[in-house]
Amino acid sequence: PSYLPSNIPTPVPTFNCPAGGYIDNNECVLCPVGKFTNGTGTAPFPTKCHFCTAGKYASTTGSTSCSICSTGKLSNSERTSCDNCKAGEYSYQDTECVRCEKGKYAPIALTDTCITCGAGFYVNTVNESGTYYSETGSTSCTTCDIGYDSDEGSSKCDLADTGYYFSPLNPDNVWLCPKNSECIGRTQAPVPVAGYWVDRRSYDYADGIHKCSRDTCAGGDTANSSYNCWSISSYDSIIESDSECASDKVLCRSGAQGPLCGSCKEGFTYQPAARTCESCADPSLNSGLIIIGVICVIIAIMIGFVISTNKFEKLRYLLSCFDGGSLKVIWVTYQVIISCSWNINVTFPDPFNNMLGFMTIFSFDFLSFDCMQQGSSQSRYFQKLYLWCGFPILLTILIVMVGAIRLTRQMSQYEFNHDKKQVVNQHVWMVLLLTYLVLPPVANKQFQALDCITLSKEKIQFLRIDSMIDCDSNEYKEFQSVILLFILLYQSIPMLWMVLLYYNKSSLDRQIQNYDETLELYIRDNEKSLDYIRFLFNDYRVKKWWFEVIEMYRRIVFIGVIPLASTVTAKRASFGLALAIASALFFREQEPYRLKFTNFIAYVAQVAILLTFYAAISIETGVMISFGLSGVGLGVFLVVSNLSILLLVISSGLYRFKKHQNDIIETQDKAERLEWAVSFTAEKFRTTFDAINERSVPASNILVFHYTSFELAKVAMRSGIMASQHFDGIPFTFRLPHDSSSDENVIFSITTSSNTEPSGFAFPNEVLLVVSLPAVLLRPLRGYEKDNFLCCLNVCVLSAMRSMHPSNIVDVKPWVDGISLLPPTCILRAYSLIDLEEEKEESLSVVNRNSQGFSMQGLHLASRLSEVTEYSRRPSFINNQSWIHDVPLIQKNIHHHHHHEQQSNQINKVNYVEDFLEKMIPMRAQANKHNLIPLYHYTSPSLLNLIKKTGLRMSSQGQGDGGVYFSTR
Repeated sequence: PSYLPSNIPTPVPTFNCPAGGYIDNNECVLCPVGKFTNGTGTAPFPTKCHFCTAGKYASTTGSTSCSICSTGKLSNSERTSCDNCKAGEYSYQDTECVRCEKGKYAPIALTDTCITCGAGFYVNTVNESGTYYSETGSTSCTTCDIGYDSDEGSSKCDLADTGYYFSPLNPDNVWLCPKNSECIGRTQAPVPVAGYWVDRRSYDYADGIHKCSRDTCAGGDTANSSYNCWSISSYDSIIESDSECASDKVLCRSGAQGPLCGSCKEGFTYQPAARTCESCADPSLNSGLIIIGVICVIIAIMIGFVISTNKFEKLRYLLSCFDGGSLKVIWVTYQVIISCSWNINVTFPDPFNNMLGFMTIFSFDFLSFDCMQQGSSQSRYFQKLYLWCGFPILLTILIVMVGAIRLTRQMSQYEFNHDKKQVVNQHVWMVLLLTYLVLPPVANKQFQALDCITLSKEKIQFLRIDSMIDCDSNEYKEFQSVILLFILLYQSIPMLWMVLLYYNKSSLDRQIQNYDETLELYIRDNEKSLDYIRFLFNDYRVKKWWFEVIEMYRRIVFIGVIPLASTVTAKRASFGLALAIASALFFREQEPYRLKFTNFIAYVAQVAILLTFYAAISIETGVMISFGLSGVGLGVFLVVSNLSILLLVISSGLYRFKKHQNDIIETQDKAERLEWAVSFTAEKFRTTFDAINERSVPASNILVFHYTSFELAKVAMRSGIMASQHFDGIPFTFRLPHDSSSDENVIFSITTSSNTEPSGFAFPNEVLLVVSLPAVLLRPLRGYEKDNFLCCLNVCVLSAMRSMHPSNIVDVKPWVDGISLLPPTCILRAYSLIDLEEEKEESLSVVNRNSQGFSMQGLHLASRLSEVTEYSRRPSFINNQSWIHDVPLIQKNIHHHHHHEQQSNQINKVNYVEDFLEKMIPMRAQANKHNLIPLYHYTSPSLLNLIKKTGLRMSSQGQGDGGVYFSTR
């Protein structure tokens, strides 16, 4: 047969092989499955079949072509069909199955590539033996365990998840982020938040997040370039101080350095108000200190000027309305409260935290010596503390030296014209005041020098107040021994107070059999020998004379000792809370202050301290959050509770001042209210006094009468009835005006004229004072014991009654001068017995009858008025029976027309009224010769020599008339 067609017929048929077949041994055979031919069914016929290429198959015989496998499938080896690649493989260009690379997986056969594992997943393919594939061919991605993370395509979870970090103890394990820090995961270390610090010397300390005692810890900033500084690799490497990743730059605010950022760099100073290190070159810092200093100086000068002068009487009395005990309570309480934040190591919420910054003036923390010093942080701190300890000692020495100079100098100048004992008292008082003010803040600084912090894991120990000081160094140990000596010295000061108080115990507490605290306080207040230590006991009750010593040690424990009790904040706060509770109970039971209001304020102050410590515990333990309290709410509550003490004291002082002003107005009205009784009959007097006796006189009292002049009646109504030296007290009578005898005329003439014997001139009984007195206090009048209508109130009784005087007296000067008086509260009525206008006309007629001067009666009148006024300046009889003390008299020229008689320029001092009257006799006689009266001009001793040389100077003060002032008194 012919395989090729021919044009000539042949005897054998032409051979035919269809497409998909091939010629084999002269036979046409169809290609088997998996193979194909590309024949067209016409000669020439193919002689063999072709094998399907990879990725193609021929599933039937006689295939003329191979079919392409679907995606992800690959033809089998016989090319008879298409099968999937194995899990963990993918078909590569339809030619082969390739295993997935690391970090990728194929749950089924895929084309050209495998799926990449996402972040937080890793490859988890198991082979036939049940172990993990270590390299390739993963069939799935598994989520990382809690705390772990991975990058895309990772074959393992080798990163930390957000909120976790790799343990310094086992780098393959992750831990939860430490409290008060942020963990960004991956290979980053925990980053402390603001207010906290971590030791970056080694990654072993990475989980030690410590609270800072100041607002100098900025915390790590993960949002800026410092992010790279928190990788694990950045630890355990030496980082230069000027590097971006230096610990002080990464953790501390500007100007701070060292562990806990607890030290200020040179050129910076710590400001308690801001609780940060401020640059010494900052003008606002210097101006702030200058302003505070100037304000303090101005206030001190103003208070001193007001107290030392007779001007600004209302302001002086306003200051006196704030009792010293309440002011002490405020001072002590605020010193304790402002120390809480540092001592407990807790940050209070605003606005209370801001308030504490402004209150640092109570502890003198605004005074800083850092900008005055140079050198290392350690040397600067040592110098500063030596200044704090030594400066008060230098001030004390200066006070003592000035006192010694004042005692040894000639006391010719007015400035030094004081009694030696008074000078000593003044300087002792200044020393005691200095110790009272500086002892707590200095003690606080001293105890801070002993407060070391130990970071056990980091194996470092440093001073909390300045963390650059190593507490294990030899330099610090030497410094500590010196500070202990200073502590011993300063803590002995209250014991010295106790010695001084105990030495005067008999005067402080007389232990009278029938104890009367009011009388005891009066006696103690008038005991001049106690003036130099009065500051220590004056605000306390008689039996509590020792309390200032206890109060000082209590304050020192609060301010300085609490930080040494424990290093744990909660324990410190609990210790302070226990002390506050004990103090509140102690003050409530003891009531040490002499005024009830001060005891109340002291108790409220202890409650405020208690609330402050309780708030600290709430903040530290999280109780505040659990109760739903906001930080601002707690801060406002603490501000109100602590300011309430100050507001109560101010309100009380203003109330006392207002009440005093109202009492003055009321008393002045009473003092000027002179009832007209010129035409009263005897019956009118009796009925009037019967009504007074029934309505206004207690059963234990009795009505008595005192006759006096208009002038002395005004003194009596404004200040009180003055005692008479002649009768050693105040004479009274039971006789009404219509029943009075000659005895009353003589007696009350003596009391009115202040002479020891009747002068022969009967001063008119112009005013009748009606007085209510306890009957048991009245005694027979000396020299008139047989007259049952005459009686006397003794000077000793008047002295005991002095405690009755202060609140309702218009003019307290006679009381201040020590005059023995009966308080005006005892005067129920004052009646005018003569017509004042007629008396004035009679006096004018006397003057007109003698144009050359006053008549003898006028001379006696002026003389008596002078003596009465001089009498008002006398100290109490009970004090050495001295009526006039060191009154200088100048017998100068007496002028009469053109005649001049030179008298002695000698300065005379008299101690008793008899001496004064005796020296006045020749002067009066000389004046009478020329129809003149003696006039008086008061001046200071320092001007005497000038007056003797140049005469009396004209004054431009007073009424502005520019004249020389004289008085008949």
